[in-house]
Amino acid sequence: LLHRLTGIRGPIPPEIGNLSNLKDLELGDTRLSGQLPSAIGNLTSLTSLILDGAENISGTLPTEFAMMTSLRTLRFQDTLMKQTLIPELGQLAPNLHSLVVTQKDSLSTRRIQM
Repeated sequence: LLHRLTGIRGPIPPEIGNLSNLKDLELGDTRLSGQLPSAIGNLTSLTSLILDGAENISGTLPTEFAMMTSLRTLRFQDTLMKQTLIPELGQLAPNLHSLVVTQKDSLSTRRIQM
């Protein structure tokens, strides 16, 4: 199941963690705001998470990301998320092939291809 959410606003509800069979999720170019809920770690079948252009998503990655062992692609560009990569992200390394991180209004880009 691939789902691209556009035109929605407000915080990402914790119920997103109930979508256990979701494979790809693109939350870019939305008006979503706030932090990613820790329940997103329940998306253990997720292979791709794209947050490009979700300008109002902020904070850091929840430590529960370590449970998303199927994740192959993680991109968050032009968001307000802190560029702090949590140590738990290293647990994803066996499957993670692409990690792209940029911060809104920042000249720095970190791209890691694995």
